[in-house]
Amino acid sequence: MKNIPIDMRDFSWLRKDDDDFYYADKTHLLHKLVQRPMPYFLSRPRYFGKTLLLSTLKAILEGRRDLFKGLWIDGSDYHWTPHPVIKLEMRWIRSSSRMSFRKELNLYLDDVAEREKLELPVSSSSSPSAALRSLIELLYDKYGQKAAVLIDDYDAPIFKHLAEPALADEIRSELDEFYSSLKTNEDKLGLVFITGVTRFSKSSIFSGLNNLDDITFNPAFADICGFNCEEFSALFENRLDYTLKSLKGDKSIDAAVTGEQLKKVLQWWLDGYSWDGKTKVYNPWSVLHFFYTCRFFDYRFELREAAFLKKLIDLQPTVFDLSKKIAPMRSGDIQIDKIDQIDPASLLLQTGHLTVKEIASESEDESCFLLGVPNLEVKASLVTVLVSRQRPKKLGLAIEFSSQIMKALFAQDALGFEKAFSDYLTQYKCGSNASEKHYHALLRSALITADQYAQNDGTAGEEEYSVHLKSPAGDDYFIEVKCLSEKEQPETKAKPKSSEMTVSPKQLTEQEKPEYDKLRLEMAKLDKLANLVKKAITQIDIKYADMFLRGSNRVFKVALVVSDRTNVWVKIVEVLNR
Repeated sequence: MKNIPIDMRDFSWLRKDDDDFYYADKTHLLHKLVQRPMPYFLSRPRYFGKTLLLSTLKAILEGRRDLFKGLWIDGSDYHWTPHPVIKLEMRWIRSSSRMSFRKELNLYLDDVAEREKLELPVSSSSSPSAALRSLIELLYDKYGQKAAVLIDDYDAPIFKHLAEPALADEIRSELDEFYSSLKTNEDKLGLVFITGVTRFSKSSIFSGLNNLDDITFNPAFADICGFNCEEFSALFENRLDYTLKSLKGDKSIDAAVTGEQLKKVLQWWLDGYSWDGKTKVYNPWSVLHFFYTCRFFDYRFELREAAFLKKLIDLQPTVFDLSKKIAPMRSGDIQIDKIDQIDPASLLLQTGHLTVKEIASESEDESCFLLGVPNLEVKASLVTVLVSRQRPKKLGLAIEFSSQIMKALFAQDALGFEKAFSDYLTQYKCGSNASEKHYHALLRSALITADQYAQNDGTAGEEEYSVHLKSPAGDDYFIEVKCLSEKEQPETKAKPKSSEMTVSPKQLTEQEKPEYDKLRLEMAKLDKLANLVKKAITQIDIKYADMFLRGSNRVFKVALVVSDRTNVWVKIVEVLNR
């Protein structure tokens, strides 16, 4: 079997032993770019192969044909004339202010020039855009060929300061001037290829590059990053049996599962990313790590997205309303105009937590996209980071229990709902002081895991946490969450009400008194729980009374009360006489 190239981003290193590593040949797509040299832009999520793609493109432009033996482009009509290449990886630029950013960028360009044995003029030392122009001119004069510019993670300097909108906007302004300087060197400039995560509008960061060709949603380049289905099968078919044995060995998967079934499971788990609504690709980072570790895991959670998404929650709490993420979205809206006005759905699409499920309609100038979560790995990451903010003990069980919750709810099976939600809670840490907000978040995590996107009607600081959910049949479910915390539990030594007294304590023996106190405590607890159920139903009546009169489908009120961390009480009442 071939070696798995974990975190290997240098094409020349990957191909040094010809065919020793797994590699998906994308050179037929890169050939289209080099045959029509102009400024291109591509947005893809982190860890999706953008850096390796640019490294491959660099090797092509430098004429290093020996690295491409057996690949598509080796047998094409490409001329292999060497070109000078400026490759900038913007994630290495550190900055704490606008001035430090300019200084760091200038030092980076000085290093690039030094590697080419060139010296930038002193006049350009204070301006990164002037330094870039000078570098392009010097390379053209040295080699007699137009220089190519490859920029990786163009938006990384902005991304690092997303929580500081003022500084992020200052850096955006600097980058706009820097990237626009490419336009002034057109006669000495060949191919320009810019990649990043976010898709800033041309007016905000590429104002000078009016001829920039954005291929992000171009169907011809839909699988330029990632493994498409054919590539996945061709590359990893022979590795499935080996992986299956390992999974069965540590009992991570049922002993009866076949290679074809594992392949289908991997498709559900890792496939589903799309930028044209038709071509689906696997995340290469997750695929390679799965085959390397031989276990199912939400690998994305371990990356920087986790910290970024938590920041996004703090900056824009509306991201909790995941019902908005599957609404149709125009292609013109999937971009960032202002740092402090980022649409969460647009950003989650660009970071790979949402994907294009379908292009609903098209016009000459604009498309309309239907968005959704691409696969189970991303869903696990969203549930973990965006909603519950904690990882379930066993992700597979959490997914199974969430499905049982929805099945019981839509069948109006209160006892089934109680058991399934109680089982679901065992997969999470529920402290003694867990609040209604905590259980509300866990309910929503179960809904998301089960592909149910509900309207969130509870916000921080409110005493009511409710959810409005529509079933596949179109019925409305209004769920109110209540919690009986430990501090609200009845006191064991509380004086009983006269109505509770069926015998006098004086009539009890010493052996009978503990049982009597226990029974009295349970009666008091049940009384509190009954009051909470009644309160939940009443709050639903008050909050949604006007909605009960709308539509012709059935309406159900659901009281969900949690006590002692995992004990659950559910009451489902249908609204009649509408």
